[in-house]
Amino acid sequence: MSLIHILREDGIEDDVDETLLVKAEGVDEDEDRRVRWVEYRFPSSDRIVHRSVDVVMKRWPEGLGTVLGGIG
Repeated sequence: MSLIHILREDGIEDDVDETLLVKAEGVDEDEDRRVRWVEYRFPSSDRIVHRSVDVVMKRWPEGLGTVLGGIG
C-alpha cells in the first residue's frame, strides 16, 4: 500500500491509499528542459487533490547565469 498526501476540498490534509485515486502522468520536453508531472483525483471528480512536478534543465536559458551571478 502506497499513501499519497492529499488536500481535501474542505482544506484538510490527509494520506490516502493510492489505489483509491485516479492517477494521471505526463511529460513535456524540449531542447532546454524536461517536465514530468503526476496528478491524483478521486474517481468521478475533476478536482486535483495532489500534484507533483519534476523539472530537469538540459541547458540553462541564455543570460540566466548572468542574472543568477548577480544575486547575493
